[in-house]
Amino acid sequence: MAEASRKTNLLKKPGACPENYPCHIFRIADAEKAHNEFHGRLIRNYGDQVWLRDGSILHSNHVWDDGGRRLLRCKDCGGLLLKQTSEFHGIYGEDGYYEDWIPVATEEEGEMLNILLDALELENYPCRHLRGNNCSYMWIGDEEAKPCDPEDLKRRILEKYRLKSMDVFRKRKRRE
Repeated sequence: MAEASRKTNLLKKPGACPENYPCHIFRIADAEKAHNEFHGRLIRNYGDQVWLRDGSILHSNHVWDDGGRRLLRCKDCGGLLLKQTSEFHGIYGEDGYYEDWIPVATEEEGEMLNILLDALELENYPCRHLRGNNCSYMWIGDEEAKPCDPEDLKRRILEKYRLKSMDVFRKRKRRE
């Protein structure tokens, strides 16, 4: 009972819309069609690395040679997606492109997942998400998407990286 109440309260935080989580594309069975149905706008560009204020790099936001992460809002339903892209530079000029589209409930959840998960961890995120491989899309992951409590994510970040405070992270400017 307390768990159900906690999830309900999480969705009532500012910026969260339970009717828009996850984004409507997650109800489309065909992954190619789902990808083509997404019309988003950039909320935040997290770039290719997570930086600390002292100039050190916590982790990369892409698996291969190039890429990054962005938080996108669907123009159709208002749902949020954390998108990670990676590019592999092939030796004969044939590059490989990879994308992972993870549903998030709030902008804060997107920010915390960006900090918590390195590129491989996000790529292997267990919830159902959209995976792109050279412009071919498929659904992967077995678990139903569920909102994460940002406070729990902050606690996990502090534990994982043995930090005393979240103040060590560089703040990125919001892009409207």
